[in-house]
Amino acid sequence: MKRASIQSALRAALLTLITHFFLLPVYSQDGNHDDLPLVRTVDLATIDPSLFTQEEWYVPYYLKNFAAVANSVVSKGPNRGFIDIVVWRTPDVNKPYNARIMESVLSLAWFYTHQRPWNVYYGDPALKARLEAALTFWCNMQNDDGRFSEYAPQQWSLAPTAFATKFVGRALFLLHDGPAIDPSIMKRTQQALRKAFYISFTDAKTWEHGRNFTNQYENLWGGVLMYLRQYPDAEIEKLFHQRLDASMKEFQSPCGYFYEKNGPDWGYNLSTHHSDLHVAWHYVKGTPLQHYIVDKTEKWYDWFTYNAVKEPGESRYYINKAVETRQQKWSVLTDTLENPSAARWTPQAEFIPAARAFTLSKEEYASATEKLYQRMRNQYPQVDELRQGQFWSFSPYAFLHNDLAMWLPSNAEKNKSVGNLPYLRRENFNEVRKDNRNNTVYTFVRRPAYYVAFNSGSILTSLQRYGLGLIWNPATGAVLQSQSNSSVAAWGTKADGSEQVYEAGDVAATFTLDGKRWEAAEGKNQPKGNIGVKYPLRSGTKTIEFLPEKIKVTVLHQGSFTEVLPLLADNADAIRCTDNSIILQSGKGTMTISIGPGAKVKKLNDVISTRGGHKECYVVEINTKDKLEYELSFKK
Repeated sequence: MKRASIQSALRAALLTLITHFFLLPVYSQDGNHDDLPLVRTVDLATIDPSLFTQEEWYVPYYLKNFAAVANSVVSKGPNRGFIDIVVWRTPDVNKPYNARIMESVLSLAWFYTHQRPWNVYYGDPALKARLEAALTFWCNMQNDDGRFSEYAPQQWSLAPTAFATKFVGRALFLLHDGPAIDPSIMKRTQQALRKAFYISFTDAKTWEHGRNFTNQYENLWGGVLMYLRQYPDAEIEKLFHQRLDASMKEFQSPCGYFYEKNGPDWGYNLSTHHSDLHVAWHYVKGTPLQHYIVDKTEKWYDWFTYNAVKEPGESRYYINKAVETRQQKWSVLTDTLENPSAARWTPQAEFIPAARAFTLSKEEYASATEKLYQRMRNQYPQVDELRQGQFWSFSPYAFLHNDLAMWLPSNAEKNKSVGNLPYLRRENFNEVRKDNRNNTVYTFVRRPAYYVAFNSGSILTSLQRYGLGLIWNPATGAVLQSQSNSSVAAWGTKADGSEQVYEAGDVAATFTLDGKRWEAAEGKNQPKGNIGVKYPLRSGTKTIEFLPEKIKVTVLHQGSFTEVLPLLADNADAIRCTDNSIILQSGKGTMTISIGPGAKVKKLNDVISTRGGHKECYVVEINTKDKLEYELSFKK
């Protein structure tokens, strides 16, 4: 080599060393070193909107606001690497000990690894430095046994540990074949994930907690499947298979729902669980493990089809909400495309016809995507401002499901599934489901004129209200929906001076079939005949008969009491009241509640919002004493 060439090479090498020394962050245990470089802010006006595909209609908002999130990574001091901005979860929990905040590592990794013509952050050195700092901070948060904390320092628990395996696990998966980061940080992150898997799969207390809060534990399925795809590990794989197999019985009720605080919860079952299973599905489809995810999903939708009633001519379903144990949800829409931070997909529907009734069809998805894309183009480069302090402002869920397996039914396949919903396919049946683990019974009765859900057994959380939970008529749609966590709009009997109906407590119902005592076995029961229920009140008894043409309710109660009826209607004028009848006229049908003598009927002025439904809840009270009989009948 010529002397000039050698000198040139040496100068280049020296320049490289100087550049790395002065510009790249230097890592230390205490975090007291040079500030991290700032990530540039994007001016959308400089990016051609045609570079975004139709399916990327939502991306400009995240691209515009990403710099604020990336630059919130603390640059120095003991919290160096903490993502210190309130855009994922609420301000009160945005603390450096909360590993849930650090799930936004995935947001950083997604922009760093996502190679698209509009993505100025792909392989960006400043973003790399901040991502490395965030991963280092997350690793430093971990307890020696592999767990993380959420609500207080060193309060190690399942949720922040298991959710991390899904979000940080997905970030590591993207980084594995994406632009490089510091190999030592990659290795340390991989080791931290392994520790999280090991403690979650082996610790008895963690498993027991997971049996009752199953959405938390089931994050591990997708997390470990991503991990094993890149880091084969015989021990972790064996432990995973053991827990996955055991979860088939321990995590899911014989009724079909996933346990949340030991019971059903629509919010978690319809959201986090769908995410858990979707991420896992991407890695098990076509493998011997596929049947686990199909079986879980199929059992859940078999349960859901009895608890969600379709409004005539609409895509909205009102649900049997009074049984929910943790969150509150009134209804679901099946033709609306949501922002990916809130959307939940069910690609398993390819193998589960019942699930197709509740998902977008291919045609609906294409139409919704085109409309949202055109809206984005019409407003471009204007996007919403980043609202700091709000839970979902910049959620890592927006990136979690990106590029995962998808499957949507055709319109014909969806419509066929809708037509096969139990209460639409058949006009006369009884379906009773019992869970011995928590002493609950869920009864569904279909007659030509009506469909009803009746809930009984032990109250599991303070949100729940038992008794008549949902009544539906083919022409009118949902006409009664008992409201959870309510002292005003829960169906039932309220003693004089009491705040809550009796049905806010245990409902120890006994059942009859054609007048004879009948008891349900655990799991599914399909008895034939006229079914009735009876249960004690503190000062009397209550009987409900599900007859061929009507529902008859008899209340025997010492002294004055109030019967509460939470009715669903298009507007208050749809309900007409006298002292011997309540008439609800909605859609193409009418429900008449005929009331025995001696009662006074009062329609309350307050409207109970059903949050998004075209119907609202209007409460009607029947005041009487000693005895009340009323019948609910229907006609088109």
